[in-house]
Amino acid sequence: MYQRGCPILDNSGKTTIIESGSLVQNYTECSECHCDYEGNLYCKPIGCPFLNCAYPLTPLPGQCCPQCGKRCLFNGRFYESGEYFSPKTCTYCSCKDGRVECSFKFPTHCPRLDCRDQELPPGECCPVCSNIDHCIFKSCSPNATCQSGKYSAVCRCNEGFFGDGQDCYDIDECLMKDNTNIEKKGKCGRGTFCINLPGSFLCKCLPGFSPILDDKTENGTKSCFDLKKSFN
Repeated sequence: MYQRGCPILDNSGKTTIIESGSLVQNYTECSECHCDYEGNLYCKPIGCPFLNCAYPLTPLPGQCCPQCGKRCLFNGRFYESGEYFSPKTCTYCSCKDGRVECSFKFPTHCPRLDCRDQELPPGECCPVCSNIDHCIFKSCSPNATCQSGKYSAVCRCNEGFFGDGQDCYDIDECLMKDNTNIEKKGKCGRGTFCINLPGSFLCKCLPGFSPILDDKTENGTKSCFDLKKSFN
């Protein structure tokens, strides 16, 4: 059978005959070509390996296949190359092959403010009302106190409660222990028993015990003495 071969131009511009049935690598960038027995040259893009990443990098000049970029570590968290994230209001960041790039952008819409005095807090992109009691707009737990600041308000649980200020839970003082006194039950002392109250507690003498007059507090009798021992 007569083999025609395939004429191709090399880098110097000269014509070269490629033998029929042979494979031509990189005749065009990032492709492989095949010369058939009719003298026709067929080319197709080279195959690239599967990449296990959501945002492959676009091949650079001289590269044929995309690659996975390096992850970025930002504030203790890893982000994939090509991933966008917003670490705080109006700040937009992206991970680019191991490098984090951030920009500050104003939102299209900011909340409407019904106040005359307005300020833009540092690091924020929407103005807030100033010189007002911000507790008016803050919802706190019934067992919390609202503290108004210059730009916002914060809820803090009252004494005897714990939580984030939005939700406050009663502290059971009767379960608190003091390793210095093995007879102490919660915040009550010797010869007493503890009654837990919302946000507080009460100490009362055990049966057969009497309060020590000099040891009374707003939470009742802190310590009681044994009546039997007092008559012995």
